[in-house]
Amino acid sequence: MLNCKKITEYCENTIRKIQGKVFFAGIGGISMSAIAEYLLDRGVDVCGYDANRSYICDRLSSKGIDISYTFKEEMYEGVELAVFTNAIHESDPVYAYPKSKGIKCMTRAQMLGVISLEKKNRVGIAGTHGKSSTTGMLSSISLAANRDPSIFVGAELSMINGTHRDGKGEDFIFEACEYMDSFLDFFPSVSVVLNTQLDHVDYFGNLENVIKSFAKYINIPGEAGYALINGDCENSIKASENAVSKVVTFSVKDKNADFFADNIREEKGFYSFNIYAFGKLYTDVSLSVPGEVYVADALAAAGSAYLMGIDGKDVKEGLNDYTGVKRRFELRGKCNNAVTVDDYAHHPDEIRTTLKTARKMGFDNVICVFQPHTYTRTKALFDDFTDAFKLCDRLMLADIYSAREEPIEGVTSEALAEKCENGEYYPSFEKIAEVLRNDEHSSDTLIIVMGAGSIVKLTDMILTEKHSSFSELNIGRGIK
Repeated sequence: MLNCKKITEYCENTIRKIQGKVFFAGIGGISMSAIAEYLLDRGVDVCGYDANRSYICDRLSSKGIDISYTFKEEMYEGVELAVFTNAIHESDPVYAYPKSKGIKCMTRAQMLGVISLEKKNRVGIAGTHGKSSTTGMLSSISLAANRDPSIFVGAELSMINGTHRDGKGEDFIFEACEYMDSFLDFFPSVSVVLNTQLDHVDYFGNLENVIKSFAKYINIPGEAGYALINGDCENSIKASENAVSKVVTFSVKDKNADFFADNIREEKGFYSFNIYAFGKLYTDVSLSVPGEVYVADALAAAGSAYLMGIDGKDVKEGLNDYTGVKRRFELRGKCNNAVTVDDYAHHPDEIRTTLKTARKMGFDNVICVFQPHTYTRTKALFDDFTDAFKLCDRLMLADIYSAREEPIEGVTSEALAEKCENGEYYPSFEKIAEVLRNDEHSSDTLIIVMGAGSIVKLTDMILTEKHSSFSELNIGRGIK
């Protein structure tokens, strides 16, 4: 539950009291850059560091933020507060130096927690999968209701033209990531749990520890707040068993849940259904994004909206207006007649969901280009990966994206390709692009560029046509 002493300590560092610079270590990250821009727009003097220059860093620099790409002591001159991404370890001089000089240090999650306390309705969207999409859906609903929300999402949301929004209303809608227990530094009045599964093996080690972490997150709102739990997820229900917060459930399958979907219809991958809240019809919706998984995400968003006091008609409008976030089955165009999408999936369950969506949309030939993310995840879920990829016709594997990790002997994309009957290993993005661009694809072929690492670069290397709307291509029901 909410810790008053902790809140008081955090509030001492609110942006209203900051006089000097705020330094962001790892400023090029999606979430870090969002907070940096948020503070900059509030008049705070922001500077930062990143190990790699990126388009995000270039955008921040164009706004006047001074960014260093190598460690140097002078970059901390005038810094009052340093904010760190979890990717930077305490032994790193970028972190160790400000600590040694007595500069106040906070994690990204702690800083976001501070910012959120300015608002009354703080809704945190947590879960192993679906956080960005559900955060986007709830944001769209709040915007449709003219509630002028503040938003922090872990992927680019087209309706706000970025990853964050500073609103004047009382809604604070944010993505709550579980990695390294970072979501335990937030203060949601509504804790949403979409699902609870084994991931981030390098930190949690096993599923039991994941469940324990989510149980703590569920308790943060306390007796005055709510925990909205996926009733179809056994692990999420287990995590909520001893909750102090008021637990309410959503379900695609169980009509005894507090929020449930009924009369579900599917048209070439796009779903329509009715939403019931505590036994009464709340609204009916037609989603503009393809994929069965979005039924559950929409339920979670609608349930959150109900608890926030939002009318059903605004839920209907907001969910219809929602057209997705970047790299979540995002249409990019064509590669020699083949429809080409980007997708962030990097866990076997996410991969299955994405590939099933492709089949529902009527594609007969599905090519999946995948970059595994981290050695520990690939090792722990190796057999699950091989099973998930049975759903595509051709699997093209790039080298593992190491992120924060060192290689593990025997854990390679080559080994994964050998275990998959449809698997092919390629040593570089350039080689993959060469093969795809030289192939003549039929119009019923879908290429999915998939992964959470640097593979995002590949799509631009293979596109021969650019499109951003499925309706342009007469696919499915189409996107508005």
